[in-house]
Amino acid sequence: MPESYRWPNGTMPYEFDPAFSSSERDMILRSFKAIGKKTCVDFVKRKKEKDWVYFERTVDQGCASDNRSDRDDYITINWDNIPCGYHRRFVKVNSTSVATFDLPYDYVSIIMHYSNNEGGIDPDVPVLIPKPNYGLKIGNNKLSLMDILRINRMYNCDPAK
Repeated sequence: MPESYRWPNGTMPYEFDPAFSSSERDMILRSFKAIGKKTCVDFVKRKKEKDWVYFERTVDQGCASDNRSDRDDYITINWDNIPCGYHRRFVKVNSTSVATFDLPYDYVSIIMHYSNNEGGIDPDVPVLIPKPNYGLKIGNNKLSLMDILRINRMYNCDPAK
């Protein structure tokens, strides 16, 4: 991955869309702290930085594992359980746009993977179905080992942090 795609010194300035409630912002800030403890990436509230991340609610095309060009090797999308207008969220991206850092597909990534039934019309019916031979539920509520390894490889972090 080109150096220009990485945040200088692993410092990521951010702003939140005002539509987030204070409890939602607190949850995201706790996630930032968890990432900072296991990696060399730090999140700082934007002051006057020219480049920053703006966190907003969106249903547009995402940047999750289910957008990978090879996702069909790992999951099946249940298109019948996705509301009209949300199909674009599952558009596959070009393989050159995805950096895997020589790590396998991570079914339990909290950063890069939704749970099985996230956003489905019927919450009891999966949207994302793991391919055979993967028996665990997909998605997670904490950082996975692969989340940590992927960030640390991207930023050449000391894994002992």
